[in-house]
Amino acid sequence: MRADRPMVAPAARETLRRMIQQEPGRVSRRAQAVVWWLDGQDQTAVSRRLGVARQSVQAWCARFRAEGTAGLRDRVRAGRPATAERTAAATVAGCPAGSGVTGTSGPGAWTIPRLVGALAAQGITASARTVRRLLARLQARWRRGRLIAKGDPDRQAALTRLAAGLLAAHVAAQRAGRRLVVVFEDEADLALLPHAGYSWQLPDRPATIPTPGQNQKVGLFGSLSLDGDLIVTEAPRKTAAALTQHLDAVAARFPGAELAVIMDNVGIHHAQATQRWLATHPQVHQLFLPRYSPNDNAQERVWGWLRDDVCRNRAFPDLAHKRAAARTFLDGLSPAALGHRCVPARLLTGLLAEVFG
Repeated sequence: MRADRPMVAPAARETLRRMIQQEPGRVSRRAQAVVWWLDGQDQTAVSRRLGVARQSVQAWCARFRAEGTAGLRDRVRAGRPATAERTAAATVAGCPAGSGVTGTSGPGAWTIPRLVGALAAQGITASARTVRRLLARLQARWRRGRLIAKGDPDRQAALTRLAAGLLAAHVAAQRAGRRLVVVFEDEADLALLPHAGYSWQLPDRPATIPTPGQNQKVGLFGSLSLDGDLIVTEAPRKTAAALTQHLDAVAARFPGAELAVIMDNVGIHHAQATQRWLATHPQVHQLFLPRYSPNDNAQERVWGWLRDDVCRNRAFPDLAHKRAAARTFLDGLSPAALGHRCVPARLLTGLLAEVFG
């Protein structure tokens, strides 16, 4: 019935319109409910349109009749003061920034009970349910920690040496009338033991991956050029002799070219066998990345791609089958796809930019 609806002045109507457009969601929803009610819709229909209980619409309309538009704004609620709530949220947000154990670093192992304990240490009593609500408000997610390299404290000096080596290789190529080919080189193990990782799983069928009775592995040597050319060789072990055989394959792939091979600082790269090979191949220039910097090596990204597409959560019957699957995958990668996914040219440009600004 319209008899219980008050007469509303145009100014009040305008205030209601502004509240719908400008106020926070709760207040805006109340104002919208009142406008529809004043326009003749019954409270049940309004509640259905807004997806709220009819009793809520009834209460909002009663507050409007009694107090006008002021009655639609949020009221002071009983319970814990807002300052305590903000303090609790700030404490929960700050915990993952530290490990929680003196003398260690990293995000720590913050579980719900430990967060409740951290709040208690600040004099804040909170239940596990409250902590979960605060985490949801902070958009926190339960995730596995990710290892990152610590980085080279002498990174700038290492990059300066890398830039100088590239310049020397360029000058040598020009003097010899050759083209300069730059490659990123790296090694990896291809193991029979499955590489466990994330994937979508059904709640009643959690993913389980059988492990081999005895693990086996083979060494992979890979080099990726700036143009996306990929050379991969295998060896029973990752030794200096196997590295020189891989470098032979790289040199054969680019005959008549001056080669700049960018690699990390593992022992076989400095071994005597490696240095003897380099001495007999003056057209190959060995350049080193900063220590502890795997993200600077484009070939590392090729190995990551291999793990994601072939090895993750897959158990192979034997190492031969896994080697065949890896070879098929690597042979199927085009230079364009490798350049797009592993960005060797962009990585090198970024490293040089750190030197020259």
